[in-house]
Formats: sequence, C-alpha cells, structure tokens
Amino acid sequence: MDEVFENILIDSGGRKSLFKMGKLGILWQLDRTTGAFIHATDLGYQNIVEVSPENGKVI
Repeated sequence: MDEVFENILIDSGGRKSLFKMGKLGILWQLDRTTGAFIHATDLGYQNIVEVSPENGKVI
C-alpha cells in the first residue's frame, strides 16, 4: 500500500511539519527539516496493521 495523496506542509508552534496519508488511512506527521517521525494517527478505516502513535512502529 503506497502513500499516494498529497504532502501537506504545516508550520505550527515553531515546528515545520510534513503530513502525509496513504491508502490505509494513516496520517503521518514528519519533521520537514530532518524527516524525523513526530506522530501517527490511524483513522480507523483499516485492520491490516497497527501503528504506535508514539514511535511510528508498524506491526
């Protein structure tokens, strides 16, 4: 499953973030400068994988 939707750039609270979402409905927030993981939110449209919101680990 690929990440096919547009990347959204948001500056909030002094942090430059990149948000992206794929076909599984998981919203990823990454640091736009370093590419480091910040947060993940599973919107609940799938039951294929589990995502840890704290570290982004996919099981």
